[in-house]
Amino acid sequence: MPRAALVSKCKTSEYVGQSYRPEYTELVEDGWNHDHCEICWWSLHEADDPESGEGYTVEGRAWLCCEYYEKLIRTEA
Repeated sequence: MPRAALVSKCKTSEYVGQSYRPEYTELVEDGWNHDHCEICWWSLHEADDPESGEGYTVEGRAWLCCEYYEKLIRTEA
């Protein structure tokens, strides 16, 4: 789900309430449209391709791609 982003000449980052200088940085609603796996930095985003769009999260902040979730978290019953 897209969220607000801070956009400047050289960088775009997710806006999570941090301070910024409006003369150098623009606050763009729906400007952040992806997350990254905390381990391998794989880009996770809304897509029809499950490999790009599926991952695991705790409260929508820290994400793991399916590969690292399977390797590190999932346990066989």
